Amino acid sequence: MNGDDFSRVISPDPALLRRQALLSCLAAFGTSLLYFVADFPYTEKIALMALIAAVIYGVFYVFFKPIHARFARSSAAFLSGAAVILLAFVVHFSGGVASPFVFLYFCILISEAVYGLENPVTLPLAAGTYFLVCVGECAGLLAPANPWAAAVCANKLFAGILIGTTITFMWITRYITGLILKTLRASLEREHEEKDTLIKKFSELNSTAQIGVLAHRIAHDLRGPMAAISGYIQIEMLKQKDKQEAATLAELDDVVNGMAESLQGIARFGRASHSEPEKVVLAEFMDNPPGPTWRPWCRATTCSRPASTSLRTPWKRCATIPTLR
Repeated sequence: MNGDDFSRVISPDPALLRRQALLSCLAAFGTSLLYFVADFPYTEKIALMALIAAVIYGVFYVFFKPIHARFARSSAAFLSGAAVILLAFVVHFSGGVASPFVFLYFCILISEAVYGLENPVTLPLAAGTYFLVCVGECAGLLAPANPWAAAVCANKLFAGILIGTTITFMWITRYITGLILKTLRASLEREHEEKDTLIKKFSELNSTAQIGVLAHRIAHDLRGPMAAISGYIQIEMLKQKDKQEAATLAELDDVVNGMAESLQGIARFGRASHSEPEKVVLAEFMDNPPGPTWRPWCRATTCSRPASTSLRTPWKRCATIPTLR
């Protein structure tokens, strides 16, 4: 499978991306409405970040067709990057190292694998922004958003372990989802190759079958002329001939028999037919001969001396006369 065919197999579904953009827009807009809740535990800045995300996803949903037509794969990567950057602000405003919204990083990484999107920027961007926010709070460059965030930042060792563990799990999530995506790609590629192989074999078998049908039809059409030739040779061999003419007729008879056997090998795969040996009296046969028949299908003939003297030439030998079917 080449790269273009494989991209078509594994590319994200446009309808699925647009639907996801709509759902993300509604979820972000609903989160922004928490600003009006009286006992909302976080600042209004989180509601503002949610509103900005809702606007971005909404614009992507409304203008999806022209954006996707021009930026098919980069548009989805841009949405992931914008979500990661906005999430960094949300993490800072909700407690930094102790933020409960860290799980959204993992949701973004998993969703990319689900959609079959390969974006090498998302993981470094997520780990980098999370690290800068947490280190900035621990170093005093950024003010902790709440008391428990300040308490965690006060213990530098615990904060470092927590930051390192979170980033490690981000990498593990990306590795596992990438492994799943790689396995899916390999499975689709193998299935695609098997399908192509079966189609190729079917085409070859179909071509062979057509050739066989054509050969059978040709063999069937040649039966009439071959029967006529064989019958004529047999009749001529019954007449008085000199040695040279008899040898020529015998040689010609062998050639016709060989051709008839070859045609019989082709036609034997057609409709099966069986017949029983039939006794033929040469005198009656010569007085009232039937239409020419094909000699190779004869199983046996019984020759008897004619009772009448209707033959002009003396009867000297027995010839193999085709048995009718």
